[in-house]
Amino acid sequence: MRGLLYRKQLTRSLQLQAQTELLLLEAQLAPHTLFNMLNTVYSVLLTDQEKAIPLFLSMSEALRHVVDRTRKRWVPLQDELDFIEHYALLERARNPERVSISVEARGDLHVPVPPMLLATLFENAVKHGRFPDGTLDIEVSIDITEMQMRFEVVNRFPSGGRIDSGMGVGQTNVRNRLQLLYPGKSILHVDVKDGVYRASIDITP
Repeated sequence: MRGLLYRKQLTRSLQLQAQTELLLLEAQLAPHTLFNMLNTVYSVLLTDQEKAIPLFLSMSEALRHVVDRTRKRWVPLQDELDFIEHYALLERARNPERVSISVEARGDLHVPVPPMLLATLFENAVKHGRFPDGTLDIEVSIDITEMQMRFEVVNRFPSGGRIDSGMGVGQTNVRNRLQLLYPGKSILHVDVKDGVYRASIDITP
């Protein structure tokens, strides 16, 4: 009897530990995203103040996604795509001739996903994939089937740039959240080759 009680207490303790760790990971997202977006809007503000005004509105919509969605455990995948489009708008305005961002999605876009999961990979690509001349080349692909969810973000990076398998807070956050939310059913794979950085998430329902 005492052994059963101990096991129940241990299980509950581990659950609480996991929930606390997940909340801490989610709390990292808002300031991290805000910092990156403010840098983008600030750079436009220095060169074209009128152009920066509508960008503040786009940033406001994107940040509403961050603040509102990180209070939830699951959101529709379409919400993640809306965030990426707002963010992409900011980046295109920053340097329209040198920024190429494409998004291709297949399958049920209303499937529930953890908030800011795919968006964090996209943000990481923006942060680390920018060339000195402002060039930014990012491809986002999403493939949802009954058997698997696959998200992939691909970006070119400057030659000589510091690229490794860690790539900062964002990717570490994604990896840890996947382990907590999809234990044994998800993997974050990173491949760096020939000036291309590819980060993909595979999730088995």
